[in-house]
Amino acid sequence: MEYWGEYVEAVREGHWADIPMGADHFGRMTVETGIMLGKAMAKPSRKLGGSRMSSASKRPRLGNDEANHRRLPTPTLGYEDIWGLDTYRPFISQGALGIIHCDMETSGGLMETRRISLFASRYGVKTMMHQAGSPVGAMASVHCACTLPDFQCIENHAFDIPWWQDMVKGIDKPLIKNGCYTVPEKPGLGIELDDEVVQKYLREPKYLIKTGYFDPTPEFDAPITLAQAQAKGWMSTRNGMAGPWVHIDENGELVNRADFR
Repeated sequence: MEYWGEYVEAVREGHWADIPMGADHFGRMTVETGIMLGKAMAKPSRKLGGSRMSSASKRPRLGNDEANHRRLPTPTLGYEDIWGLDTYRPFISQGALGIIHCDMETSGGLMETRRISLFASRYGVKTMMHQAGSPVGAMASVHCACTLPDFQCIENHAFDIPWWQDMVKGIDKPLIKNGCYTVPEKPGLGIELDDEVVQKYLREPKYLIKTGYFDPTPEFDAPITLAQAQAKGWMSTRNGMAGPWVHIDENGELVNRADFR
């Protein structure tokens, strides 16, 4: 716990002393270890705005989350994996979290995410945004964030993938400068796909049942569950389909490169 706290403290001292910051993914923790972590993050020098401290923030349980949130000195941050205002509503209205952490790409899109955030604002609950997709999803999230009165910060997973921002053009780069995005003022999202780059980095066929760049998918014209699609061989499991993220290790070397072209 102390090591994690020192890690956050080092980031605070080295770079981001005065901006909102949330911490994400501490693994599968129990209620008690989550409370311990919340206390470790509460030291003044760490100034942590939000911490997703247990798997319950992905698959929430209202009674437990509400009681444990109120026991913590650090605001709790959740729920990146749930969809729509109707799902968020009880957790916000009954005080089960301190900050919402919705992902615009999975919470319902730009308008639904805005509805969720505005509803949260009624209860004094601010918004941080989860974002672990392409630069298209990232810029859509940026535009959405600009409409939220209680927005704090946006997460980004992928900037250490060397070709991540190369997938779009028509915008100044790097997309993130000094920890911040610049909001485009061009029509639409303010970016264009670079077809050549995107096609170059399509996932290897071993991760996908069907490869191709915007190929037709008539098999999904009618509603179907994930289990049914997997049974028909139209989709793989998550692990077989996606593989791990590319990241840079402590020596600056790319890891997990075998999972990408």
